[in-house]
Amino acid sequence: IVAARAPRLNVLICEPGAPTGTVFLPYMWAVLKSYHERHGAHVEAIHWLDPLFDRERVLGQVDELRGVTVDVVGLSCYTWNWHLNLRLARAVKEANPKAIVVAGGPDPDYKDPDFFRKHPEIDAVVIKDGEVPFTRILDGLAAGTLDLASIPGLCLPSPSPTLPVEIGRAHV
Repeated sequence: IVAARAPRLNVLICEPGAPTGTVFLPYMWAVLKSYHERHGAHVEAIHWLDPLFDRERVLGQVDELRGVTVDVVGLSCYTWNWHLNLRLARAVKEANPKAIVVAGGPDPDYKDPDFFRKHPEIDAVVIKDGEVPFTRILDGLAAGTLDLASIPGLCLPSPSPTLPVEIGRAHV
């Protein structure tokens, strides 16, 4: 008797480059993936989809993912790709409503009290470095124990209507 293998979680990282015509290698995909593979508790439960990094092809590549379940999306957000990343997040959420979308980088204005009302397609924003919080998200989801509020270094929509955002304590 061979035990059925549990389905792996599909992780998608999007980091479109600047509109300069130059294609940059998917650095954040490599950083997040290699950190999780080295320090994650559930490495075998994660399948890293090919990263989306060619600005001219990103939205077309999302169409190519039709029929693929995307469980977690990581967005590396800068001024030059913020709006494109938002479009990508909306498209992924439309096809995969349960996907967890995590934004990071310098552009998400998580201190804006209306941030999550303006961007309901984003579930969490990583404050500062993302390797540790992203690994904890993947491991929690793989273990079936994900509690975003327990992960330091995340900014989350507040459960209280009077407090617009909830900022986790920074990890040391």
